[in-house]
Amino acid sequence: MKELLLLVAAGAWGSAAGPEVGTLEVQLRGRDGAAVKEEGYVAVYRPEDTPDRPFRETVLGHPATSWELPPGSYGVVCSARGFVGRGPVPVEVREGETTQLACDLAPLAVVRGKLVAAGSRKPVAGALVETLSFASDGGLVGSPLLQRHLQGKHEAHSDGEGSFSFGLKAEVSSFLLVTAAGCAPQVVPVRAALEGTDLGEVALSQGGEVELELAGPDVWGEKKPWLVLYPREATESLTVEEERATRELEQKRARLLRCPESHAQPTVLSGVPPGTYIPVLQPQEEVVFAFGQAPTLYLPPVAVLPGGRTRISSSQA
Repeated sequence: MKELLLLVAAGAWGSAAGPEVGTLEVQLRGRDGAAVKEEGYVAVYRPEDTPDRPFRETVLGHPATSWELPPGSYGVVCSARGFVGRGPVPVEVREGETTQLACDLAPLAVVRGKLVAAGSRKPVAGALVETLSFASDGGLVGSPLLQRHLQGKHEAHSDGEGSFSFGLKAEVSSFLLVTAAGCAPQVVPVRAALEGTDLGEVALSQGGEVELELAGPDVWGEKKPWLVLYPREATESLTVEEERATRELEQKRARLLRCPESHAQPTVLSGVPPGTYIPVLQPQEEVVFAFGQAPTLYLPPVAVLPGGRTRISSSQA
C-alpha cells in the first residue's frame, strides 16, 4: 500500500511538473490545394524574436512538419522551391490542442534561357545563373538557413545544351548574374511575366585577367588582403529603385571579382569582364594588428580587355 501511494504521488508530481504545450502542424500547399513536393522551409517566430533568429525552423523534403510549442501567439513563415514565400502568418497555439495551418503558396513565374559562347554560339554548360536578393522572393528576410533556401530556389546551373530554368516572382524587375569558367560574368535584366519568360540565347564573352603583385613593406602579416575590382561605371538619372538595384548589383559583382591573396606572388584573378576598374586592396575583417587595422589601398584605374592580362602592383597605391 505504501509503495502504491508513492507511485501515485510520483505520477501526480510528474504531471504537475510536465511542460504545458500545444502542437502546431504546418502543411505547405499550392493554390490548387495540392501538397508541395519540392524542398520547403518553415519557421516559427514569437513576438520577441528577431527575423534572423526564429524560435523554430526547418528545411523540408516533404510537405508537412509539426512542433510542440508553449501556448501563445506565433508567426509562421513558409517557402518552397517553385513558389513565392509567405509570412508571417499569425497562429494561436493552445495548451493540449493541435493547431493546423495550411500555408497556401502562389507559384513563381518560370524564367528560361540558353547560354552560348559569343562568336562560336556553342552551348555553355555548368554555368551558374542567380538573381539579386532584393527581387528574388516575397520580401522574406531571415536566418542563414532561410537565405540558403532562397538562394537555392532562385538559381540554376546550365545543362549540357546550355539551357537553364528557375522561378522568379512575377512582374518584378530584377537582374540575373551569369558566371561560367573562362567567361566574363554577364548581367541580364529580367522581368518575369506571369505566363513565364524565355530569354532566348544569352551570349557570354571571354573575360580578361588581372595579375597582382604585392610590393613594398609587408603590412598585412599572415593574412593577405582581398583584391577587389570595383567597376568604374557612372549612374545618372536613376530612380530610387534603379539606384538601389544598381548598388546591389555592383556590390555583388565586386564580391565576385575578388580573391584572397596567398603567400605566393603574383596572384591572378581570371574571368574579369572587359571594362575599367578601380582596384582596391582591403584587409580581411579578422586581421587586426597591434597598431590597429591594416590599411586599405586604392590603386589607379585599370582597363581589362577580352583575353588580355592586366598587371598591377601594390606599389602603385
